[in-house]
Amino acid sequence: NNNNNNSGHPSVLDQVNSNQMSLSTIKCVYDSLTVACCFTGHYEFLAQAYERASVNDFGNRSRLRQFGMTLLSAGKPKLALQIFRQCMSLGYDPLATIMAAKICLNSPTKTEESIQLCQQIILHGGTHMTKAYHIEGVAYMKLAADNSDHSQQMEFYKQALASLGKAFEVDEFNPLLRYHLALHYALLRDIENAFSFIRSSIFYDSSNPDSWNLFALILSAKHDYIAALRVIDAGLKQHPSHIELLLTRAKLIERVEDSTKTMEIYTSIISILTSQGQASENDKQQNQDQGIPSSFQKIQARKAVVWLKIAELFRKWDQLDDAKLAINEAQH
Repeated sequence: NNNNNNSGHPSVLDQVNSNQMSLSTIKCVYDSLTVACCFTGHYEFLAQAYERASVNDFGNRSRLRQFGMTLLSAGKPKLALQIFRQCMSLGYDPLATIMAAKICLNSPTKTEESIQLCQQIILHGGTHMTKAYHIEGVAYMKLAADNSDHSQQMEFYKQALASLGKAFEVDEFNPLLRYHLALHYALLRDIENAFSFIRSSIFYDSSNPDSWNLFALILSAKHDYIAALRVIDAGLKQHPSHIELLLTRAKLIERVEDSTKTMEIYTSIISILTSQGQASENDKQQNQDQGIPSSFQKIQARKAVVWLKIAELFRKWDQLDDAKLAINEAQH
């Protein structure tokens, strides 16, 4: 057989080579695009690009995973979860499964699904198993906190500790894992264990504001309010606008000093939340379309809580008219 093509038309081999070169070029373009968008924080644009690339190629798990990751980075967890589920429908995919489990963990209605996804990973074993135990433990803690039946609550806490313990056996220097163990013991009023784990969590990573806040709350439970205030101030040096740290500081200041300074802290919190609300108002409609609370709505809810605390102070000072005004602000 003569493989030479004298008709002037490209041979099948030429077409295959051409297609392979085109696919290689597209891959290079998307790789470069991914790097550029990640460096500049343009996750929304990157998500749109991957969506166009995936529309005719929803069997490409690698591209689907990248699409899911960029949706998550662009603040679209609900859509990202759909994409990770699509990955999982094509066969067991540990990375897509662990990412889906994380998203479900942060959803108030999908905690049990997060546990089921973690159990799939644990069943298969592999490098993601420790992370699965960690997520599973936190999910059981959430179920315990949401349950009003004491016996069921304690069973969930028991399961949480078992999962966190298995993760700790392998990853004992993980500061976030130590933070969650501290939180678990704090919720069970085991202050000594909570104190030990939160100190070591901050030792390994002092950048987590939640760790500083929990540390202060544990010290407060030990009635060491001055030390708790020092811990809060250390956390605020790194995170001066962190709302939970500021709220805890306000409570401690009211206990060890006077409520006038507490009012100053609450006023500064309102100012911070107002600025954050203005910055996040753009995502209000976008998140409503996805059926999830927008950051704007969450900020408004937090402002309402702070206004009610301000109203309590005004009532304490017998400034009832000012208290009414603060309550009106909370209701708007």
